[in-house]
Amino acid sequence: MGNAVGLFVLLLLVGLTAKFVNLGDSSIVVWLVVYLVLAAFAWQAWHEKSAPKSPLGWLGVAVGASFLGAASFMVDVSFGHAKNPSLSMPAAAQEAGGFFGFAFTVTVFPALLLVSVSGAVRTAFTSRRSDA
Repeated sequence: MGNAVGLFVLLLLVGLTAKFVNLGDSSIVVWLVVYLVLAAFAWQAWHEKSAPKSPLGWLGVAVGASFLGAASFMVDVSFGHAKNPSLSMPAAAQEAGGFFGFAFTVTVFPALLLVSVSGAVRTAFTSRRSDA
């Protein structure tokens, strides 16, 4: 039951993200694929032997993903401004290029954040059920 709760929370988080990020006409299909990929990743992450065993552990992963994402964004901005100092922060970040560029920053770190928050809720539900 804990896995179902975690996957439902992940669905809510992806849906909330989809509400604020418009991807054009095919957005429903894209967001469905995003959810399926994240659900597979989350399932694997939740069942790893080294995965956090408490909600606080998962929230620590979420905080870490947020800080790493912010740091990665600032690196992207720095490289973008080195190429063209007149660009705004978002435009400079998109100008960074490379494997660890803007696309990496806006996909990997939010994905880790969504998986870890849903993992925290899943773990809280599972530990609460085992205490009863």
